[in-house]
Amino acid sequence: MPNPKTNKRSKKPTPEELKKWKKQTGACDHNKIGYPALSKLAYGMFERSKQDAENIKDLVLSNHRLSRSLDRNTRLMDLWKKANQKNVVTVNEREELWESRCEALSKVALDWKRKYEGLCNMKETAESMGIDTENYVATEEDKQFIKDYNFEHKATQLESGKVKNIFNFKKKPEGHFYFGKWIPGPKKPKKPNGEGR
Repeated sequence: MPNPKTNKRSKKPTPEELKKWKKQTGACDHNKIGYPALSKLAYGMFERSKQDAENIKDLVLSNHRLSRSLDRNTRLMDLWKKANQKNVVTVNEREELWESRCEALSKVALDWKRKYEGLCNMKETAESMGIDTENYVATEEDKQFIKDYNFEHKATQLESGKVKNIFNFKKKPEGHFYFGKWIPGPKKPKKPNGEGR
């Protein structure tokens, strides 16, 4: 059941009541709003629009600054990305170079280790034959042999895991170094100054 209080219609004001209200509120003849209130509202709207214009001006300036900063940071990010890509390429190239160098060095170190072990075995063999390796004194014949021959040692590991050592003596080729370059043949004698022109 509907509530009787809510369904009541408001009474239409009488003309005397309207005149009284108009006088109290300063309402216009259209019974909508009073002129002083309208003037106050218009002044308030004008002040608010001036304040909004200042706020919009500040927002536009801030937006412009942010846009410039974003453009600058975007350019910097592009530069950083390019530099990072270049650094990655450089680091990868250096890694490959160092890997190849380390591999070569490990091969050389392994070869030296095998040769050292081969020489130690050769020393033990010589000592078992009665040769004194600790207090060796070279004879004139040994010194001449060392001058005339080069000692070569090759150590290779077989598939069985054993290391094969090969020791060779090769006669030194006749020649000499001239400004870092090997010149075969005997060295030419120097001419005294002034001769041979």
